[in-house]
Amino acid sequence: MLTLALGIGATTAIFSAVYALLIHPLPYHDPDRLVWVTEQQRSGIGGAIAKPDMVSWRERGRPFEAVAGYAFNEYTLTATADSLRLEGALVSANFLSLLGVAPQIGRDLSPSDDRPGSPPVALLSDTLWRERFSADPRVVGTTLNLDKTAYTIVGVLPPRFRFPEMANAPQVLLALRSSGSSAFPVEGPSAMLQVIARIRPRDSLASVQADLQSFQQARLSVYPAPFARAAEGRKLEVVPLQRHLAGDSRKPLIVLLMAVGFVLLIACANIANLQLVRAAARRHEVAVRGALGGTRMRLARQSLTESMLLSALAASAGLAIAAFAIDLIRGWRSPALPWLASVGLDPYVFGFTMGVAVVAAVLFGAAPAIAGSRANLIDAMKISTLSGRRHQGPLRNALLAGEVALALVLLIASGLLVRSFLDIMRIDSGYDAHNVLTASVQLPVEEFTGPAGVSNDYRPILAFASQALPELRALPSVRYAALAQRLPIQQNHSSLTLVWFGPALPPRETWLKLRTPLVGVTSDFFRAMGTPIVRGRTFNDGDDERSPGVAIVNRAFARQFFSGDALGKQFHSMASEHCATCAPGKPTDLLVVGIVADVHQQGVERPAEPQIYVPFAQAPRANFHVVLATNGNPGALSAPLRSTIFALSHQAPVYDVATLEQRLSESLAQRRLTMFLLSAFATLALLLAAVGVYGVISYAVVQRTQEIGIRVALGGTRRTVLRLVLAQQARLILLGSAAGLALAFALSGVMSSLLYGVKAHDFTTFALSWIVLMMVALLAGAAPAVRATRADPCVALRSE
Repeated sequence: MLTLALGIGATTAIFSAVYALLIHPLPYHDPDRLVWVTEQQRSGIGGAIAKPDMVSWRERGRPFEAVAGYAFNEYTLTATADSLRLEGALVSANFLSLLGVAPQIGRDLSPSDDRPGSPPVALLSDTLWRERFSADPRVVGTTLNLDKTAYTIVGVLPPRFRFPEMANAPQVLLALRSSGSSAFPVEGPSAMLQVIARIRPRDSLASVQADLQSFQQARLSVYPAPFARAAEGRKLEVVPLQRHLAGDSRKPLIVLLMAVGFVLLIACANIANLQLVRAAARRHEVAVRGALGGTRMRLARQSLTESMLLSALAASAGLAIAAFAIDLIRGWRSPALPWLASVGLDPYVFGFTMGVAVVAAVLFGAAPAIAGSRANLIDAMKISTLSGRRHQGPLRNALLAGEVALALVLLIASGLLVRSFLDIMRIDSGYDAHNVLTASVQLPVEEFTGPAGVSNDYRPILAFASQALPELRALPSVRYAALAQRLPIQQNHSSLTLVWFGPALPPRETWLKLRTPLVGVTSDFFRAMGTPIVRGRTFNDGDDERSPGVAIVNRAFARQFFSGDALGKQFHSMASEHCATCAPGKPTDLLVVGIVADVHQQGVERPAEPQIYVPFAQAPRANFHVVLATNGNPGALSAPLRSTIFALSHQAPVYDVATLEQRLSESLAQRRLTMFLLSAFATLALLLAAVGVYGVISYAVVQRTQEIGIRVALGGTRRTVLRLVLAQQARLILLGSAAGLALAFALSGVMSSLLYGVKAHDFTTFALSWIVLMMVALLAGAAPAVRATRADPCVALRSE
C-alpha cells in the first residue's frame, strides 16, 4: 500500500500546482474572455504596448469590448515619521471594472480621474491600509504624499484582490490621468503599458488577432514619432490571460505532471504484480467459490472491490503525503515563483485524488480480476497450482518490463535537466556574485530631482553620491563600493539609447536595431562586480559632468557596431532621459575608452546583448543601486548600509537589499525546482522498479524451486543456477530498457524547451541513465538469485 500511497501523493501534489496555476479560474468576472495583449519582439519576448495604441483600441471600440492598461512604478511615502518605499501601479480608470472588481470601501476610479489636469487620486491595497492606516475606514478622502505629489485616497481594494501579475503586487493604484493619444507623455513610467482586454462573447482569438494585424499595418503612417521604433519588426498578439500569467511555469508543470503519472503507473504495476501473486495463491479458494455457484462476473467483482478498498486506504495515506509534499514545495517560495503561495489542497484537488484512486484500482485490479475469472475450475481444484501460476508469468513479466521502461524515461528526463542546470552554472556570467551585497536607493524627489524623477539639476545627486561613496567604502570588510543605475538579472530595464555613427539621424526603420541599453555607473563598479576590463581603462574621477562624454562598451557592442575594434571610436547617442552632458532630445557624442567582458543582463541563460556604460556623473538619476564587494559575509552589512544612507538623507529609503548570489539563485529558482522534483520522482520510480524486480524474481525463484532442486540433484552447480535465474532477469530488464529508450526518444521533444546547452536526445545522458538502471535492477534481483543457489534439493523435492 505504501508504494501506491507514494504514487497517489506525488500525483496529487503536482496536480494541486497545475490546478492552481493552469486550471483554476482567475478571480475575475468572466475570466475566459480576458486576454493579454503584447507586442512580440524579434527575439520572441513579449513587450509592452504604447499608450496611443491602447487608446486607439478603446476609442474605436474594436477589436475589444473593453481594454485597460497599467504600468508599474515605485514611490516614496513621505510626510510621515519615516520614509517608506511603495510598489505602485498606474492604471487606467476602467482597470478594476474590466476585471469585475469593486473597492471594499470608497469608490473606484472614474473616467474623470483619467483626464489631464484632474486631481491625483489613489486606491490603497488592503495590506497597506491595515499595516499603515490601522484599517481606519476614515482614510477615504485623506491625503497620501507620494514623492512630492499629494494624492487623495478614494478607496481601498478588497482583501483578496489579486493583481494580474502576482510577482508585482502593487500597494497603491494611481490613475493614469490621460485620456487621449495627444495627451500622453512620451517619457516616464507610463509611456508604455501592460494591456489587458476583454473580447466580445462571440469573437474568437483568431478574429481578434486578424483585426490587430490590420491595425498593425495601418498604424505605421499615423504612429507618433517618439514611438515609431516600437512598430518596426514587431507583431501584436493576443493570448488568454490565464496562459500569459502561467508564463514559463506552464511547460515544466506539464512535464512534472507526466512524470508523476509515470510514477503512479509504476506503483500500479507493482501492486498488480502482487495481486497476481495473491490471486495465484487463492486459485483453489476461487475454484471452490465457482463450484458452489459463484459466477465469473461475481468473482471478478469481488477482486475489484478488494482493489478499491486497498486504493481508498492508499488515497487516504496519499493525501497526507501530498499535504507534506505541498508544504515542501511552498517552502521553496521565491519572488520568481509567486504562484507557489496559491498551491494547496482544496475540494477540487480532493476530488481529483479520489478519481486517481479509482483509476489506480482499476489499473492494478483488472489483471487479477480477469485472470481469476478465466481460471479453469478443474485445474484450479487440483492440489498443485504450478500450472495456474505459470499462465500468469507473461503478464507479470510484461508489467515488470513496463516498470523498467517508465523508470528509465524518468531517469533520462531528470538526467537531462541536471546536465542542463550544470551547464548553466558553468556559464561565465561576466561578473563574480560571491560576497557582493546590493541594495536600491531612492533619493527624495522634492530634494534631488525634477518632474517624474528625472534630474533637471543633477548637482544634488552628485553631491549625495560623492558623500555616500567614501562612507560606504569605510564600512568594515568592504573592498569596493559603487553606484549603478541597473544590476544584472533585474526585472526593470535600463535606459535605451539610440546609437548611430554618421552626421545625420539614421532612417526610422533602423532604429529598433540601433537601440542599446545604457547604464550609468561609478568608477569602481566593474571592480566591485568582478567584471574584467578587456581593453582600455575604467572610469575615473576626471570623467565628470564637465568633461567630454565617454563610454565603456561590452564585447557584444564592439562586435556588432565596430567589428570588435571599438576602443577610441566615437558614436552618437540620444537617450530617452535627460543627462548631464546633453539637452533633452538632443544627441551627445561618446568616446569609447574601454571594453569590458559581456555581462548576461537578462539572466545567464540568455545571450549577452550590446551594452553601454557611462559615468554616473554624466547620467545621474535619483534612483540607483548600491554595490558593495566585501571580504566576508555581505549580509552582515545590511544594517550598516541602511544606517549610512539614512545618516545622509532621512527621507531616502533603502530597499530590495540582497546579495548578488541571492539574485542569481532567484533567477534560477524555477529551473532548480523543476530539476529537484523531477529528480525526486525519478529516484522514487527507480526504487519502485527495483522493488518490482525484486518481487518478480523472488516469486519466479519460488515457482521454480522444484526445478532448481532437480537441477542441483542432477549435478547442477551454483553458478549454473545463478546463471539460469539472472538470464531470465536480464531478459526482462533489457526488454523494458529497450522500450524505455524508445519512449524517451519519442518524448524528447517535450523536454527540449526546458533544456539549455544539452540536446533532448543526448547520447551520454541516455547511456548513463541506462547504466544506472541496469545496475540497480541487477542488484535488486541479485538477492533472490543468490538465495536460489542455496536451495537444498531434499527440501525442494520433498513436496514431490
